[in-house]
Amino acid sequence: MRSYLRLPLLALLAAAVACRPPAPEVAPAPEEPAYRGPLVTSIQVEPAADSVRFVMQVTNPTNAAVRLSYTSGMTHDFIVREGARELWRWSADRSFVQSLVSISLGAGETRGYTAVWRPDPALRGRRLTAEGRLTATEHPVRQSTPFALP
Repeated sequence: MRSYLRLPLLALLAAAVACRPPAPEVAPAPEEPAYRGPLVTSIQVEPAADSVRFVMQVTNPTNAAVRLSYTSGMTHDFIVREGARELWRWSADRSFVQSLVSISLGAGETRGYTAVWRPDPALRGRRLTAEGRLTATEHPVRQSTPFALP
């Protein structure tokens, strides 16, 4: 490129960058509202020397069946966080059938979901949070509890 064209082109580029409108501020993601349905959940965390077992129980305490509808074969999930940083997600390396699935949780019925995580030994002694999720469209239940790795 001819040298007498470089300076005007650089000036034009600098002016274009300076006149650019500011980037819009990104609003934080809104928190999901607390679940206010009939289901009751609990989550237990069972740390061992080389693994952690998670158990989430979902109970229908009502006198009528509750329909649970899913948009895929994924009915639940488990997540482990350290502060805001996600360390592990049960569903991350799994594939699920893409099909509408519907099941009924009878009156007084409890359904259990389990998963096992094998954490990096460098995480020993750390304070973490486990979260269990039911992914039903009408009943998006979330339950979390803190725990420590031995």
